[in-house]
Amino acid sequence: MTNKKKITLQDVAKQSGVSISTVSMIVNQKSDVTFSAETIKKVMDAVKTTGYVIKQTSSAQHNTKIPGKLSKIIAVFCPNVTNPYYSTIVQSIEHTAHLCDYRVFTFNTFRDPSLEKAMLRDVLEMHVSGIIFAMMPSAPEFVEQIGDSVPVVVIGDKDSSIQLDTIETSNYIAGVLIAEHLLELGHRHAAFISTTLERPNTMRTRRLQGIQDTFKKASPECTVSVYEKKIIPTYERQNIFLEHSIGFELCDQCLHSPEAARITALIGVNDVIAYGVADAALKAGFEIPKDFSVCGFDNNFPSRLISVSLTTIEHFMQEKGSEAFQMLYKKIGKERSSSDNAERITRIEYQPKLIVRDSTNRAPIRK
Repeated sequence: MTNKKKITLQDVAKQSGVSISTVSMIVNQKSDVTFSAETIKKVMDAVKTTGYVIKQTSSAQHNTKIPGKLSKIIAVFCPNVTNPYYSTIVQSIEHTAHLCDYRVFTFNTFRDPSLEKAMLRDVLEMHVSGIIFAMMPSAPEFVEQIGDSVPVVVIGDKDSSIQLDTIETSNYIAGVLIAEHLLELGHRHAAFISTTLERPNTMRTRRLQGIQDTFKKASPECTVSVYEKKIIPTYERQNIFLEHSIGFELCDQCLHSPEAARITALIGVNDVIAYGVADAALKAGFEIPKDFSVCGFDNNFPSRLISVSLTTIEHFMQEKGSEAFQMLYKKIGKERSSSDNAERITRIEYQPKLIVRDSTNRAPIRK
């Protein structure tokens, strides 16, 4: 009887076309090196094809003794998946995780701190390998505590002080870019339309601050009127089309306000709000961009459709989702004390980019 040939790292390396050392570092999840998603996929595909059995490290062997341990599972937290910004990030995370043979559980918090904490406790009991927040946590101090024992990555605002690994974008600069663009077109009076403008929603407040500061710097006569509707988690949970409807409602209020005659630019706090703003203006009989320039933030997929064609800010959702998982992948399996965590915080920044689409922007012609 012929003995079956033992599959080795050399066989996997030959099948994948990479070096034996690269195969070793990937299958053993070495935390201090980084490989592209394509290289990781080649190796993991070769592992499956050859039938190579990945040996558990001492850390992994220890973890398997924990009842209910879920190996190669990560948890992703986001406010909701109805906004294309978050659903795009989640799918990007899932795609990159899939290349590394990881699975993703998604949790919608609806920006409810108590619900977020409860979900986190459930996740800890499941012993997932890591956690990604697609937004700033509603309970940041609690999440920081969790980060001492479980790898956590946050996709958030550059101006945040959270002591965790982060993928950042400066929402203040994003607001500056929108304001500079509108000022160059000749706009002097704008309306900013938003959902809740208070902590922990620093992304929204920083966008507004960037716009206000830039308008004020241009001229004391320039104004930014703010229209805000505060949203509680219960209302967000039960209204799938919440942001569009709020954009519509607040824009309608703006159009019927005493200051409406001087406003020529309408800015949504994000693209979905801006869609509602545009619909309200069109329903009221105005033309875009003849009567109003309309802008948003995020550059969601619908914004590039010809019928929408929204001027907005690119926030690199796909890139940030992929980068977040790769950052988490490096941290998985790493033993970290609280002090070690403080010394090794990683921050990767994506610069916001103005995307101008002429169908929603032009110089004002109304007096």
